[in-house]
Amino acid sequence: YEGYRGAMPAHGLELRDDWLIEATDNGELGGAAVARQLLAAPLPFTAMVFATDRNAIGCMDVLRQHGVKVPDDLAVVGFDGIEGGAYSTPALTTLALGFEDIGIAAARLLFDKIAGEHVAGGEHPQPATLVVRESCGCGVADQAPVDPAEASAFWRREADLYRRRSQRRERALREQYEIGIRLLDHDLSAPQHLEWLSATSVRAAELALWDGDPAVGRMRVAGVYDSAGEGSDRVGDVTTVTAFPSSALLERSMVEPDEVTIVVPVASRGQDFGLLAVVSEVDAVSASGRETHNQWAALLTTALDQQLLHDQLRVSEERFSLWALATNDGLWDWDLEADTIYYSGRCMEMLGHEYRSVTGSPDVWLDRVHPDDRERMRRVMAGAKTRSRSRFEIEHRIHAGDGRYRRVVLRSLPVGPPGEKATRMVGSMHDVELRRQLEEQLRHRALYDDVTGLPNRRLFLERLEAAIARERSQRRGYAVAFFDLDGFKIVNDTLGHLAGDELLAEVGERLRRRLRRTDVAARFGGDEFAVLLLDTPATSVRATVADLLADIRRPVMLDGRAISVSASIGITTSDFGYETPDEVIRDADLAMYRAKATQPGSALVFDESLRDDGITSWAAPGNRD
Repeated sequence: YEGYRGAMPAHGLELRDDWLIEATDNGELGGAAVARQLLAAPLPFTAMVFATDRNAIGCMDVLRQHGVKVPDDLAVVGFDGIEGGAYSTPALTTLALGFEDIGIAAARLLFDKIAGEHVAGGEHPQPATLVVRESCGCGVADQAPVDPAEASAFWRREADLYRRRSQRRERALREQYEIGIRLLDHDLSAPQHLEWLSATSVRAAELALWDGDPAVGRMRVAGVYDSAGEGSDRVGDVTTVTAFPSSALLERSMVEPDEVTIVVPVASRGQDFGLLAVVSEVDAVSASGRETHNQWAALLTTALDQQLLHDQLRVSEERFSLWALATNDGLWDWDLEADTIYYSGRCMEMLGHEYRSVTGSPDVWLDRVHPDDRERMRRVMAGAKTRSRSRFEIEHRIHAGDGRYRRVVLRSLPVGPPGEKATRMVGSMHDVELRRQLEEQLRHRALYDDVTGLPNRRLFLERLEAAIARERSQRRGYAVAFFDLDGFKIVNDTLGHLAGDELLAEVGERLRRRLRRTDVAARFGGDEFAVLLLDTPATSVRATVADLLADIRRPVMLDGRAISVSASIGITTSDFGYETPDEVIRDADLAMYRAKATQPGSALVFDESLRDDGITSWAAPGNRD
């Protein structure tokens, strides 16, 4: 980039900032994004130089799909010299750098330095070669044809590369599932202990949480993980953000050639807990090289957030227990022989009466119990009148003074002469409504999307799995439509994430209103949605999806402006005899991306040819838009 900026004026050529276009990444997706920017307006220039060959290939592919001819309409030159450039359409002109030669030269300089020889400081330029092919339009009509044997060998290598990427992707998905289970299971060890990393190939890791205001940069080591089981005394150590991770962890990444130390923030949605550092292989599957570890950090953030909620809930319960102790909250004493109960003032208040202690019949209490819980309460109380002296507790609902039912926990201890039936029971009534509401909120957050209120990916896959089982046992069909919003990124970039969230919420509401109660709409993440249609004839699926698409296309008022988006949709049905939800999502996803590539804003029904043509690219991260 700096070389380009320096070379243009050095050769008397104008350098304009609006001719410099930033790609989102160094791969084909980044080039495709550049192409879409170019297509949004008439081409302002006739030639482009790309920072990487993969950027150039991705751009040419999208331009070709939209009728732009390379090099007739736009000349393209890459920068890298990767082998795939020779087999792109058209063949890519590129500057071949000879990365292996650069590495060899660097190693020789290092060895000369170690041997005590004089090595001049500064840059040591290495030769590069301009490989002229078709994409630049430089006149290569007499270029030798590509050797078929070399081309065949290249595609075999590419196929093997995609196979290995697919295997890595499958392993990553298994790891993600296991990590999610371990982090969200509160019966296992605390998430900051990092024991959940044993489900991965990570060899070592450190977690440091902010100790006070993050702006100060002071951190405390909360967890250390070592796959070899070696203990560590660093837990509890205070450090700074500039000294994290520790030198001991950095040294671990130097043992294996393919491993590095990766540091990711443990933060999301306004919560910033600290930093996670792991010694792991480079993530060659994702486009950024950090997506897997960022996902781990996101799950860890959620787990720590839930732990914080649980801790707050525990503190609240302890405080409430002290209040209850100070006020004799909900105490009662049942004389089983006289069949009368002493109710404390607070107990009577919980039952919806005036705050005063009374002695009355059990009906004062049982008449306030929810009808669905009443018979169960009578059975438990009858069972307590035996010779057993075991404490017991039971949760039930009571009709409170405000006209609503509240959940309370009854704790009781039967009392009586040894070896004889109990003559009385003493106990307390504890209000757990707040706790249950918080637990329900936690369960809701685990299964539903915060922005749209729709089921999330996890709940959708559970419902889809049930639909697959029902189809096998009862022959009741289903269909799945996978949506990807077109134009959502523009809304986010121009109006901000709050407007983007508002748009997502409106799309979710429109899906909810259109579907039947038996159908399921879910947000998978980002701008992706999925719909499960149950007992819908195959002939009606297209019409239903068309109605959904029409609803999505209706303008949405955002920040005083009418904004319209559309969606590319992939559809598949139970006619293909799926065994697992992942198979269904895979095929719907393939159909969606084919629809997006062919005509954004359209819908496409999956058929077997898409799987044959697209299963490799579906598994490869570079195919995601």
